[in-house]
Amino acid sequence: MRITGAAVGIAASIIILGSAGCATKKYVRTETTSVATKMDEHVTALETQIEDAQNRLENHDKALTEQGVEIEKVSGTAMDALERAKTAGKLAEGKLLYEVVLNSDKVTFDFEKAEL
Repeated sequence: MRITGAAVGIAASIIILGSAGCATKKYVRTETTSVATKMDEHVTALETQIEDAQNRLENHDKALTEQGVEIEKVSGTAMDALERAKTAGKLAEGKLLYEVVLNSDKVTFDFEKAEL
């Protein structure tokens, strides 16, 4: 059997490529440690961002609760003011009618009479 130069070249290429694909334990440990370190840094950064977001949400919830309490107070005060305004309006209507009746020139008594 005769081996040609092309066959030797192909065989050499297969041997070289095949051996280049294997990684040593040390290389794998180094690379996985590097990746693990980067992942830990990213996880830590994400945890910090999540904690910050949770704190902001808690602060917003507290602010909303406080504003709700203030709105309830203002609403109660506004309702009280409306009731007082309605009452004052009714009283003013009665007084205006009373004043119009008393100040009207059409109401007169006959001479020596006590009836209108």
